[in-house]
Amino acid sequence: MSPGGQAVGSTDELRAAIAGGANLVYLLPTLYPLNGTPLNVSGAAVDVTLEGLGGDEGATLDAGGLSRAIDVT
Repeated sequence: MSPGGQAVGSTDELRAAIAGGANLVYLLPTLYPLNGTPLNVSGAAVDVTLEGLGGDEGATLDAGGLSRAIDVT
């Protein structure tokens, strides 16, 4: 893990990390259901990196029926 990166293991933790201004988020190997609400990334200098962290299964952002999983404004 790079310095300054934040590991998350749930959708709530992922949303909180992005809302808190984290620019490097490591996704632990699990399912992240968005439950009908896209991830909202906003700011003047938006630069967010999501990376999987270990595990054979990897991390899955499950957008369900959404046409946009991530909304960047």
